Amino acid sequence: MLRIHFTADDLGRVRLAAGADPLWETRLSARLVNDPVGSRAELGRWRAAVVRDLPRQALPYLHLTPPRGYCPDFLVPEAGSDDLASGVDAVLGTPTGRMAAELARLDVGRPMSGWVHHLAGGKRPALNGLRATITAYHRHAVAPVWERVRSAVETDRAARAHTLVTAGAQDALAALHPAATWSGRTLRVDDGRPDRDIHLAGRGLRLVPSYFCGQVPVTFADPALEPTLVLPVAHAPYGDDRDGRATGSLSLLLGRTRAAALRALVTPVTTGALARRTATSPASASQHAAVLRQAGLVVSRRDGRYVVHTLTSLGARLLAATDRGEVVTRRQPVPKPVPKPVPEPAADESVAASCAEGVPG
Repeated sequence: MLRIHFTADDLGRVRLAAGADPLWETRLSARLVNDPVGSRAELGRWRAAVVRDLPRQALPYLHLTPPRGYCPDFLVPEAGSDDLASGVDAVLGTPTGRMAAELARLDVGRPMSGWVHHLAGGKRPALNGLRATITAYHRHAVAPVWERVRSAVETDRAARAHTLVTAGAQDALAALHPAATWSGRTLRVDDGRPDRDIHLAGRGLRLVPSYFCGQVPVTFADPALEPTLVLPVAHAPYGDDRDGRATGSLSLLLGRTRAAALRALVTPVTTGALARRTATSPASASQHAAVLRQAGLVVSRRDGRYVVHTLTSLGARLLAATDRGEVVTRRQPVPKPVPKPVPEPAADESVAASCAEGVPG
């Protein structure tokens, strides 16, 4: 059980990450690749595609991200990252002492590989190898589905942002996740791990919605790092055809342009930006926003000379339900159940076990 203790100041410092974090997504997806049993069922086909032709250069990264137990905190910058390159630069800038201490906690049941030993010593070739293996893994496993990742995270983030702004931090924390409960000024997360406490003490809490997060929220192992809680987002199974059905279903419900407008609002935009995203005139975009607003799917506010439109929680839930195939119209057949992924063969139980020693090249 994770317990996060808030002060009155911390409630005013609950904030959301700006968008999908490439380093969190990379690290969490690697843990799923390493875990054929515990992976989220809807990601089974994604995992099978990743494992099938995993490049050798990506294997050392999987050695650093075991499916369970300790995973080094330094693999994700504590302040977050907006793009892979700057995030990897921050990872490589980790002080040698901290890197060595965290790597010493990894795989304590067996000696460190030669490459990990050199990495703990801050050797430049090993650091270059770390950059190469993170980049190779991300390019193979995460980059091909990045638009799907970004869209799912933005939809989730829009709903949470609306709750945070309109209902306040306490209501947003109370509705955070089924495994989380809010009582008094303590957020309890039943994550199946030993009891531990994080006292925010005025530092606030950063919430990071994540596509590849497992079944329950996760955080850094070191409570001294910037308080961060990574939250699983809902999404349709990878590789099925729901994206096309979702677009068609939403179009039948709202009309093609209005459905496009609703999807364009997963991040707040001005009327002009909405017009550009939907290839319509500003007058038409304003009219579509007005109809969506009257339906309770959008809120609009004036910011100086501009009007900014944002999804409501109802609008975000409609998008999420559509993406999961739960919005069905009379003109559209009910989607057939998606078969469960075929279990991976026993030989694949630990991809990381095949990691060869030596600096990845």
